[in-house]
Amino acid sequence: MTIRGLQTVYKKVLDGPWVTLGDDVQVYLEDGTLYVECSDGLSDWKHNFMFGITPYSNSNIKIRGHRGFMKLWLSIKKDIEAMDFDRVIAYSQGGGIAHYIHENYYHRKGVLCETWAFGSPNTFVNPCSELRYRMQGFHHVINPFELVHMNPPGVLGYTRIGDEHVLRGTARKPKDVPLWQWLSGHTPSEYMQRLATTKDAVLQ
Repeated sequence: MTIRGLQTVYKKVLDGPWVTLGDDVQVYLEDGTLYVECSDGLSDWKHNFMFGITPYSNSNIKIRGHRGFMKLWLSIKKDIEAMDFDRVIAYSQGGGIAHYIHENYYHRKGVLCETWAFGSPNTFVNPCSELRYRMQGFHHVINPFELVHMNPPGVLGYTRIGDEHVLRGTARKPKDVPLWQWLSGHTPSEYMQRLATTKDAVLQ
């Protein structure tokens, strides 16, 4: 996808308009693209910190992953399966859920989905070779010092899976963004600035 294309879809994944499904998951569908929102509220943060590793039984291969993201995915699974899309755009917690959406797409259709996840946390644990195959086309887009993308940590067994694209553009902390948020490398302001100043024309 081009950098300009990423700027466009990132703005959309920030702004909605959202439809709430399942356990307070915000999504919307537009022109064959499914958007999945980031954390927005106490319920979302509660699920973010459910680091426990849980087997996933809704596939024909062995999968273990983040308990909170799996719980959110299962709460929207039937709704998502009824939608017509071939691309997913997600941010933060939405990226965790998007791991399951991406795998489920292959499980149902036998073809790879295209997913672009900004600042996505790690989701799967010790993925098998077949799961790694199914996660082709899953693209991580991150800032250089993105903390959310490093968690949950590998010491718990979590494994990053998919392609990784680091935005090499420049960014400065705005006055209205607290320092602790800026240091996370995860703010919308930093993503917008780095997308606007990254020189690479295309990320593949």
